[in-house]
Amino acid sequence: MPEGLEKPEETLTAGTLTIRYVNGTPRIMVSNGTAIPGEIVVVDPQGNPVARYPGSVLPAGATTRRT
Repeated sequence: MPEGLEKPEETLTAGTLTIRYVNGTPRIMVSNGTAIPGEIVVVDPQGNPVARYPGSVLPAGATTRRT
C-alpha cells in the first residue's frame, strides 16, 4: 500500500482495477474498495513479468505527465 494510505488491516478491502483510456492516455481506475496495490506488475500473455509500476499517493492538485 502506498505511504499515506495506510489503514488498520481489518478495514482494508482491495479495490477492483480497470484500465480506461482518456484522450488516448491509459488510466488505472479503482472502484469498490478501500485499498490500492503498492505495486502493479504487468505480465505478457504467458504470465511473465515485463514491467512494474510502484504506487504512490499524489498531493491534492498534482498533475502527471507522459514519459
